[in-house]
Amino acid sequence: MNIRDIQSGLARTDQTHAAAAGKAHTAGPGQPAPREAGTPAASAQDRVEISAEARAAAAENTQARELGFARKALLGIPPLSMDRAADILQRIQEGFYSQPEVIKQVASEITSVFLADAAENREA
Repeated sequence: MNIRDIQSGLARTDQTHAAAAGKAHTAGPGQPAPREAGTPAASAQDRVEISAEARAAAAENTQARELGFARKALLGIPPLSMDRAADILQRIQEGFYSQPEVIKQVASEITSVFLADAAENREA
């Protein structure tokens, strides 16, 4: 991170010249406003630059959280035997999962899992 006051040097130079000339300094377009000795420059601006490394680290952090969420979801899936897989495939082919009451039950189960995960994430 690079933070620096980019105009205070100009303001100090202008103040010195005005004092040396013995007259009031008026600011023109693009010039810093006059100020009294010992006060911060009225037009000084601070700037913050975020390095490419910091941006990359933030992106990695976001990606790591997303991967952690996906990994947790994957580990929560119970193992599937070949017999169970064959049973599910047969039910799909017979249209079992297209019945309205089955669709409602599946949607209800999915919703309850997501709500439980959301509540758990809020507590963490």
